[in-house]
Amino acid sequence: MACCTRCTNVKWSGVSGQWSLATTHGFTLAETLIASVVLAVSVVAVSGAIIASQQQTTVSQEDMIAISLAPDLSLAGVFEVPQVAAMALGGAV
Repeated sequence: MACCTRCTNVKWSGVSGQWSLATTHGFTLAETLIASVVLAVSVVAVSGAIIASQQQTTVSQEDMIAISLAPDLSLAGVFEVPQVAAMALGGAV
């Protein structure tokens, strides 16, 4: 008895002079191509996710460095309003 109708066919055997059921196992070309396309799409999707993750990591590291340097800049007077600008705005010196 055959495993399924898809994987059996009737074949003439010239040696014995009889018809016999031959079973064929394996994948067709179409099945192989579809599997290759599915694999390629999944590889592209995973690699895209990895690239996006690396970019986000870089941005997070740059933000962390900026946040850690911000107090040093304020102590150095970078964010202080110069006296001349304060007087021009009407502020007390």
